[in-house]
Amino acid sequence: MQQKLDFASFSHGLRWLAAVALTGVAAGLTGLALAILPHAIQHVASSYGIYTILEGERFLDCANVMPPGRRVAVLTVCGAAAGFAW
Repeated sequence: MQQKLDFASFSHGLRWLAAVALTGVAAGLTGLALAILPHAIQHVASSYGIYTILEGERFLDCANVMPPGRRVAVLTVCGAAAGFAW
């Protein structure tokens, strides 16, 4: 005996599949943004250009460029932002 294809259940399954796929894409893009965000903050804080974010510079290179007063100010602002966000 052959089963009839129920359009309602097929449509529901298709919507479910689309929702899962869109959730995966959104999660991947969010993870990518959260991975790039610390590098962007690091480059802005150390007066590097915003266009060099994805280059292979190390954090130590950025920190060595900054004067000591600026390092303290950047850490203070980051700590205040983290405290406010908490």
